[in-house]
Amino acid sequence: SKRHQYPDTKCHNEECDSFGIEGSTVLQYATPAGEPSLDKHALGALAKAGVTQAKRLMEYRAASKLVTSYTNLDTKLHPMDGMLHPTYNQARTATGRLSSSNPNFQQLPKKAGKYIRGCIVPKPKHCLIAADYAGQEIRILAAYSKDEKLIRAYNPCYKCPYNNDPDWRNQFGKCEKENHEKGSKCNVVDIHSYITKQIHGDAIDVDVSLIKDHPVYDRLRTIAKSVTFALAYGGSAYGIAETNDIPFEEAQAILDQYFDTFPGVKTYILSCQLYVDKYGKITDMVGRTRRFKYAGYLNKEKEEGFYERYYFQDGLRGVNKQFGSWVRKDRRAATNFPVQSLAASMTKVAAIELDNAIFESGIDAQIVQFIHDELLLTCYRDRASIELALKLVNDSMTAKVEMARFNFPNHPLGWAWPPYLDMEADISIGDSYGSMMKPKEYLKVFDQVDEVLVEKTAEVDLVDAHDVV
Repeated sequence: SKRHQYPDTKCHNEECDSFGIEGSTVLQYATPAGEPSLDKHALGALAKAGVTQAKRLMEYRAASKLVTSYTNLDTKLHPMDGMLHPTYNQARTATGRLSSSNPNFQQLPKKAGKYIRGCIVPKPKHCLIAADYAGQEIRILAAYSKDEKLIRAYNPCYKCPYNNDPDWRNQFGKCEKENHEKGSKCNVVDIHSYITKQIHGDAIDVDVSLIKDHPVYDRLRTIAKSVTFALAYGGSAYGIAETNDIPFEEAQAILDQYFDTFPGVKTYILSCQLYVDKYGKITDMVGRTRRFKYAGYLNKEKEEGFYERYYFQDGLRGVNKQFGSWVRKDRRAATNFPVQSLAASMTKVAAIELDNAIFESGIDAQIVQFIHDELLLTCYRDRASIELALKLVNDSMTAKVEMARFNFPNHPLGWAWPPYLDMEADISIGDSYGSMMKPKEYLKVFDQVDEVLVEKTAEVDLVDAHDVV
């Protein structure tokens, strides 16, 4: 379908058949049959234009999806234990991620589905522990790109005033401040604020720590965040402009500035696209390979039908108009696949490590669900069990998972995990999936409840003693 989002001299949507062609600026939303379209792109454009009915229709569709997908969960409870047991598919997705069905927990929305999440509870006398990797895709993008500025943001002692070592890689060692060990947090920075500061430089006249809550610069942070995730997911300037409701030219300028600031990211994207153009496949850091139907110009059959006989300035070969959108789609997927595939492998390895650690410890805990990239566990509601479970989760996802194991020997693109880049686990705990909180907050509430129970027990004991007297 044609989706010309901005009235300009040419169409900027890479999925459109008229991409890059002068004079194709008609604002048009149509189905492949030529009928008017009411898909999310068309409704989104109408909602931004102030059409109230379009906004209400989008809200209705979101609510309707929740109702049809998750309000009949009681019919899917297992008759033996009264619990939900989704079916997880190991080899159904192209990226290696797990998919689920009956019910599909992978599409459980985070914001709109908060009430549905509140219905997901553990068995009696147990609590839920949810764990995933903090900033997983961006860390993986930093590992693939080997961009020093991007990797520095995850260096715990970056710009620490107590560390005088000029080589920032060595700042992962001991810090003179409090003899900090590797992984300490003596100067944590918000990754998106850091990227925003690096892109705009002196144009931002406040400290990195103040950007997130700044009335003006927070908008720049939001755009920089969308650019980072767009690149990790194979996006383009068109998608960035559409997401942030800014002109295409502004989005392209920010993207160019991003590449100038983090050249390693551009090198990674270009290397992926050149490789898939040459071989029609891409291999991630683990060794998982994905093949593509349209990309790969060494294939003689594709040579004649898909590619023009000239090169773009960056080395990518030009594409015939008839198949242009499909080849560009393969190129974007080839950029996204290594990130998504490695993220899936990390989560699976962490789950295996955690399951073995729980078995060896003997505590009453169990991995019960995969929701998006999160591991969801149940744990007996006892302070000692909870503290041990939290330690096992953190160790399995960080300390015990040696990143070198993800290095595929003799990788064709030379990808290997940098030894000075670590992963960090983001753990939350609660009595239902809709009321998760940080472990310290939960344990504090847990202690307060215990104190009330002790006081009530003491009162009951006094009453019993009075009756005896």
